[in-house]
Amino acid sequence: ELLSDNIVMLGDFVAETIGKDQAATEDGEFILGDATGTYGGETGLLNAIGAAGIFTAATGTDTWAEIVMADFTSTMAKLPSKYGGQLSWLCSREFYYSVMLRLLAAAGGNNLVVLEGGAQQLTFLGFPVFLTSKMPTATAVSTVSALFGSFSEAVAIGSRQVVEVQSSRDKFFDEDCFALRGISRYDINAYDCGDGSTAGGITGLKTAAS
Repeated sequence: ELLSDNIVMLGDFVAETIGKDQAATEDGEFILGDATGTYGGETGLLNAIGAAGIFTAATGTDTWAEIVMADFTSTMAKLPSKYGGQLSWLCSREFYYSVMLRLLAAAGGNNLVVLEGGAQQLTFLGFPVFLTSKMPTATAVSTVSALFGSFSEAVAIGSRQVVEVQSSRDKFFDEDCFALRGISRYDINAYDCGDGSTAGGITGLKTAAS
């Protein structure tokens, strides 16, 4: 009955829902992946980044409210000069508005018109800021809360198959229902994120332990 009454709307709904779910899954693997089955065996940025590329804030700076501009510039300074691609920041919306925007608002030269005007592309210290809910959304000690670098030079995402939607009337035959399944094939390779002695193409800002 559903197919008969709403085939067009159902098609749009299914495509949008599966697309969003696939994107959320891929985003989680890209950032949080720990090489386990939970994340499809992928190793994400937060686990791939080397210790040499992480700037840890000074003792006492263990919450977002205590982060200062020097913590960001020190994080940027961790990035080796050879990475000259399109540099950008990656963080959560919560981090941007509670930390980055706070520091921008407190900096000299800003006024109400500038702050209220906003921008389609968020920037911080001259570089684009990209927001994702997979980065930390609340303050915590010893946590990498923001990433900076040339992501295109440090990680690659390969797609082998576009999203394919399949249906079956067999699984729920006795309930007069049908099942839908979305499939895609891709791989994530964080190949140049540094190690314990040499920073790679991505650096991170980490809160202090206490």
